[in-house]
Amino acid sequence: LQLNPRRLSAMQNPILSARKTFIYYAGIWIFVIVFHTYLLRVSGQIELSTAITDSLISNLLFAAIGLGLWYPIFFSKADDEKLISSVINNIVGCIVAVGFWLGLTYFMLVSIFNREPDYVFFLRKSIPWRAGIGVIYYEVTIMVYYLIIFYRNNKENLVKEAELKTLVKESELKSLKSQINPHFLFNSLNSISSLTKIEPAKAQEMIIKLSEFL
Repeated sequence: LQLNPRRLSAMQNPILSARKTFIYYAGIWIFVIVFHTYLLRVSGQIELSTAITDSLISNLLFAAIGLGLWYPIFFSKADDEKLISSVINNIVGCIVAVGFWLGLTYFMLVSIFNREPDYVFFLRKSIPWRAGIGVIYYEVTIMVYYLIIFYRNNKENLVKEAELKTLVKESELKSLKSQINPHFLFNSLNSISSLTKIEPAKAQEMIIKLSEFL
């Protein structure tokens, strides 16, 4: 089974396929990690090292999950789906992704800070607002992916439109050539016919040149 090179290229994650885009993606998550650490430090009254570890693990995990979200979105064929089906798929995907992220984050943080009961208590209390943040992360990520897909489709449509215009021009040129050639041959043969009576040598020369031209 051979895949279309254009299709294969489109399948690649747009963030991982371009170095500049990946740098932007990493920069955004670095900012989120710093801001999250600040919020944990101020509102949660958590030690700095604990806040940094919490922020790094939770945000880096979702950054990795966010990269993987490209593939179900790309293959979902949202354009062919009804609005209700698209909404349902979005809700189910959000529940699965956020639930997996929360579970893995909780397991890792509890494993690291199991000897700090105060932090574990804070972690359990923070699950509702962490879930809300996860939903925001998910929705922003898929919105960006849908915008990328829309941009690519629009760009591809413009390329196809340009190709179609080129094909139309080529067909018009072929049509004109098909109209011109019969007249050219008609006039050439009439001239040769006349020369055969007046100047046979020139008629022979003209036949040779016509055959070379054709």
